[in-house]
Amino acid sequence: MSIPKNLICPLCAMPLSQKERSLCCSGEKIHCYDMAASGYVNLLPPGKMNNAKTGDGKEMLRARVNFLSCGYYDIISNTVASLIDENIPKEKITVLDAGCGEGYHLCNIASNLMKSKKVSAIGIDASKHGADMGAKTARFKKLPAFFAAGNIFSMPISEKSCDAVVSMFAPIPAGEAARVLCDDGVLVVVASGVHHLWEMRSVIYDQPRENTKGIKCPEGFVLCSETTVKEKVSLPDNETIMNLFTMTPFYHRCPKDGRERLEKTESLDVTVEAIIHVYKKA
Repeated sequence: MSIPKNLICPLCAMPLSQKERSLCCSGEKIHCYDMAASGYVNLLPPGKMNNAKTGDGKEMLRARVNFLSCGYYDIISNTVASLIDENIPKEKITVLDAGCGEGYHLCNIASNLMKSKKVSAIGIDASKHGADMGAKTARFKKLPAFFAAGNIFSMPISEKSCDAVVSMFAPIPAGEAARVLCDDGVLVVVASGVHHLWEMRSVIYDQPRENTKGIKCPEGFVLCSETTVKEKVSLPDNETIMNLFTMTPFYHRCPKDGRERLEKTESLDVTVEAIIHVYKKA
């Protein structure tokens, strides 16, 4: 596993380099961060009492791995990879996923881009469990992807060192994206479409509401393109249905009777719909 050259210390912002099984900075006071057995590194600022509880929990992350590994959302990350390929003509590119979760989407994006480019992929997420899962997936699939636990609103990445920043169903760190992107780089934002998971919402809510279409253009960027992807997928059993449910925001705000109805649903065809925005720096 190669360590990206654009990592910086979250405390002093000096470059990080590998020394045996640690990443160490070159500042006056040397800070070191140990690499886990999977290869991920915890770059969350030390000393924060709530670091251990940051990001998605293990149950939600495991559900995402189980569901996404079946390919139900591949149409989304496949399209993201195609849009990056179209907008970045370079032969060598660095792609950063800000809020990568368990890393499935970034690994799929990297795998697609490797067909035409030399890729360095970096995933950053507040969850140490997510970064660990992503590192294990990348190692298993032999992908050039590095994962770190870190703050996406203060990323341990040097300025103008990324060709693409991806934000998939996550908060958009517009200021940090502008900082780390090359002048000709792109910010790719994925949001839920109007009827995303409509059939599931119809089971758990008595009066389901459509998603509001569109998002506000992040400050410092201009919109280049907007692409909608949509397809119907068949969930063959309740285990798959509940994996999807557990990885969505519905899991935390669904009424009790709606959850009970879903737990009795044996199969379900659901609409996967996402809107993909490509932005460039203004």
